[in-house]
Amino acid sequence: MATVIMSSDKARNNWRDILDTAMKGGEVIISRYNKPAAVLLGIDELTRLRETLEQYERSAIVEKIRLSRQRVASGEERRYPHQELMEEIRRRRGNDVADKLFG
Repeated sequence: MATVIMSSDKARNNWRDILDTAMKGGEVIISRYNKPAAVLLGIDELTRLRETLEQYERSAIVEKIRLSRQRVASGEERRYPHQELMEEIRRRRGNDVADKLFG
């Protein structure tokens, strides 16, 4: 389904049509002062986008872990035991930050 672009005034007057478009899988971009201001998506599209983002973030985290393990194995980086890491954060950032991170 195509993307629909309309002004906020037109959107206010055609709200039911906008909801129908979004619920059918379309995107509605609402502009204000001739600039895009908001997007209305159906809940199914929002759910799909969130799932895609979660998968991307998960794969990015996995890649960071893999690279970190490689750097530790090659000696570029070293692992920090939990207690040592907590003490370093307390030293650099203070007790408040360490308490938020480690409880």
